[in-house]
Amino acid sequence: MASLRGVLEELVKKARESREARELIAKACSHYPGKVLQFKAGGEKLYLVLYADGSIELKEGEYPAPDVHYIAEESTLVDMLLGRASVKALTRDWTLVVEGAMHETEHLLKLARLLLGRDHEPA
Repeated sequence: MASLRGVLEELVKKARESREARELIAKACSHYPGKVLQFKAGGEKLYLVLYADGSIELKEGEYPAPDVHYIAEESTLVDMLLGRASVKALTRDWTLVVEGAMHETEHLLKLARLLLGRDHEPA
């Protein structure tokens, strides 16, 4: 089974190598200097920082005020990122809890689809 950290590390690595990904990241930030997407799976806390210049970082720990916070079992978050499960279905049955600006999920899943080569819908 893929780990959440492994999937996010792969996403960041590929984003840094892709002009199209950097454009998506910059567009996701729009007129903000950056966006923070936080993930909590059991005891693991990670967050992605997307910057308006198109760069991206993965950091460990808990950000005090993320734009969006995803809380679920590790396998659920991995399935969401790899397109194996729909966010709509996961939130409907409370398998996934999304706090904050849920619309940021669309940007995350577009990036995952582009870079990880999985087929899934953005919502």
